Amino acid sequence: KVLPMYRSLLAATQDPEQRQALTEDYGNALLTLARKAYDADRYDEATARYDEAARLDSPKVSVQAKLGRANVALAQGKGDLAYQGYQSVLQDEPLNPEARLYGAKIDLDNYRDTETALQTLTELSTDSVTGAEARLFLAEAYRQLGRPQEALEAFERAAGQAPIDKALWLAMADAAQKAKRPDK
Repeated sequence: KVLPMYRSLLAATQDPEQRQALTEDYGNALLTLARKAYDADRYDEATARYDEAARLDSPKVSVQAKLGRANVALAQGKGDLAYQGYQSVLQDEPLNPEARLYGAKIDLDNYRDTETALQTLTELSTDSVTGAEARLFLAEAYRQLGRPQEALEAFERAAGQAPIDKALWLAMADAAQKAKRPDK
């Protein structure tokens, strides 16, 4: 109901400031609907909403739409497409933590530029938004790369943030065993 109203208002508005405010509101409405579709695993619908938002004349909305499309691609197992999406976001916002986080994870999963990816995850591990996920990705990466002591340390830091995550504790126990640290 709301989207047709926004479209009509945008078409009728001549004032540039009003038009920009309406564009932002419309874009945020599209992003909200896209996120709801994504959360319900309706990826085609989410992609369509993100695509519509990306076409709006709003850099802020466009970046969020690109990020959303990349997340959809990642959820669908399309790592290369997701990676391209995250790189596109980083062209607009070089320090975007979510794009850096998932771009680094894809790099590690594909064993490309692992040292840079590890450095990125280490930097993001202190970020208030991405920190917990970055610590977990970092721990998994060290484990994957056969660096058990670093994996154990990273898992311990991650466990401090998610003390009831059973999978994390099992992975940490595996890392402790490989690091020959049964005391952990």
